[in-house]
Parts: sequence; C-alpha cells; structure tokens
Amino acid sequence: MYDNFKKVYYKGKNYAVIDLKYKNKNLPLVLDWKDFQKVKKFDKKWKCNSNKTVYCTHSTNENSRDVFIHDIVKAFDVQDGGGSIKHKPIIHLNRVNLDNRRENLYYDEKDKDENKNLKKKKRTIKLPENSGVKPEELPTYVWYLKPNDTHGERFMVSIGDIKWKTSSSKQLSLSYKLEEAKKYLRDLKQSNPELFDEYCMNGEFTKKGKLLLNSFTEIIKKANYNIQDLNIENLTDKYLKPKKLSKREKDYMDKKFN
Repeated sequence: MYDNFKKVYYKGKNYAVIDLKYKNKNLPLVLDWKDFQKVKKFDKKWKCNSNKTVYCTHSTNENSRDVFIHDIVKAFDVQDGGGSIKHKPIIHLNRVNLDNRRENLYYDEKDKDENKNLKKKKRTIKLPENSGVKPEELPTYVWYLKPNDTHGERFMVSIGDIKWKTSSSKQLSLSYKLEEAKKYLRDLKQSNPELFDEYCMNGEFTKKGKLLLNSFTEIIKKANYNIQDLNIENLTDKYLKPKKLSKREKDYMDKKFN
C-alpha cells in the first residue's frame, strides 16, 4: 500500500490515492495527504471487504481485531479540532467507502436526516386495504394520519420546520390526497430549493453529497482509475411525479392551490 500510491493535486489540496486489491481488482482508496502521512507510520497492511470498507488487523496480547481506516481518520480530525472521539458509526456522505477524506466522514447522529445521504428506507406503514396507495409510493417526509372523530384520513408533510396537511374530507380518495401532498412538495421545491439541497429526500444525494461524489470521481481520474462515473438519478422528481386526476379531482386541486 505504501509503495503503490499517487499524490494528486485537486482544487488547492493534495490527496493520496492508494491502490488496494480486492478479488483481483484494483480499487482506489482516497485520503487527505496529511492523513496518509500519519497512517503510513502505523505500518499496517490495509485490505478491503465486500462493502469496499478499508481495514487492517490489529493484535494485542494475543487478541486480534479489525480497525477501520475511517475510524482512524475521524479520530485524527476530532483530535485536531480539540473535540472528543465518539463511539458511534461513521457515515461516508457520498456513500463511497473508499473515499476517506475528512470532509466525507460524519458521525451517525440520531435523526440527522439533512446530511446522511442514506438510501431510501422501505416504508413499513400500514395503509388501508383498497386505498389505491402502496407504502413504497410515499415520498420521504410524507406521513399517513389516521381518521378520527373530527376528520377523515389524510397525509402530512413534515420536513424541517415545515408542517402541512392535505385535505381530510371523506369524499376524497386517499390516492387523491397523496397527489395533494406531492403537489405541495413540487411547489415547495420550486419556492425553496435550498431545503431540498439540505435534506436527503427519497434516497437522493444532498447538494454536499453530490459535490463529494463528483470530486472523488475527479480525484481518482487524475490517478488513472477507470471506474465508471456514478450516475445521480433525480429520485425526488421521480417520487413527486403527478398521476392523472379525474376532472372533479383536478378542479378541487386547482381550487386548493390557487
């Protein structure tokens, strides 16, 4: 590892791109140059697992354990900033486990949805039978509200400080009410695009996640790696795509949003 690397200069900073082997494939581990200099002193043999996570084996008193390079780099970062190391999982913001630049590593804080860039989780919510809506159709931050004595079932949009509820009339289908929620989110995306850059929605990257993914790709290209560019699909637009409404529903929608 310490002999087979390239020093890459990109946008004012130096990086190390280290060649690692995994099942006869050459993979690029990216580190900030200063961290590479520190890691070299450990004189460890670094390997990749099936998730492309980089680790070494550390032995003490006849006991061995795997140590991940992202934990080491994050410890460097925290110590340099005068903070305390946390015993929490670490997230790679661009979802590339080979990219261990400091700016790509974050502690997995509870409910920190705005920058995790996690893939969209399967919705486990139970919706009424014959509602015409499947749980997996619900965009991120859209929640089902059950009916009670004062109103029928409806959806609520909850993102950051924004809370908004759809119509609750029992004369309207749940499928139509979901279209209201999607319409509200489409309008919100136009009026407040920064909110969608900040929050990870529908498994799509945040603005920072996209920038980190693109810069990782550019850095490894400079080191002559021919890994195919990772496509960033606009998943939010896919989930918010409107469905065809009846004339009655369209008239109701126009009245509600105009």
